[in-house]
Amino acid sequence: MIIKKFEIGIYRANNYLLIDEKTNLAVLIDCSGNFEKINYELKKANATLQKIILTHGHFDHIFGLEEALQKSSATVYINEKDLAISEKLPEQLAVFDLEGGHVPQISNFIKDNEIIEVGNIKIKAVETPGHSEGSMCYFVGNTIFTGDTLFNRGIGRTDLFGGNYQDLVTSLKTKLLNVEQNYKIMPGHGKESYLDFERKNNPFLAEIL
Repeated sequence: MIIKKFEIGIYRANNYLLIDEKTNLAVLIDCSGNFEKINYELKKANATLQKIILTHGHFDHIFGLEEALQKSSATVYINEKDLAISEKLPEQLAVFDLEGGHVPQISNFIKDNEIIEVGNIKIKAVETPGHSEGSMCYFVGNTIFTGDTLFNRGIGRTDLFGGNYQDLVTSLKTKLLNVEQNYKIMPGHGKESYLDFERKNNPFLAEIL
């Protein structure tokens, strides 16, 4: 499996392109804009984007969906609990004094503990509410794509659309920090990390553990 990371948008959200080399099918985790960069990698690998799966519905992770669907035949998936905020993209942008944006209708929903398959890639979806009500993390092999739930030395903010600090604490304790394996973390912003490193060095987790 090939994993390509793209930092896109004014808030440099991480988009992750996963390509199964055996079938040349691909899945994109989050889609924040400038799809041409992602499309270039798809063409270089002679791969077809089959699915786009969203970690949550905040604008900096979904802003590129309209362009992506114009230039691919991918199917988009979101946790249904975040559908309402994804549909309020203009309102989200207005909070940050930004304009524009349209999100195509999303009608495919991901549930907790669902297994998503793209070629030979198996993705386990885990619901981790807190940063937003429908935030998801995706387990793929030895890696967790944590969206805006857990960062390198940070955790998700909870003062935006759908945020709840106590829910975030519960998600971190019961869905991420309780797993034994030292998973690699690929977050929605910033640098990669590992669970063991975060347990020892993340100042926000020190208050939780």
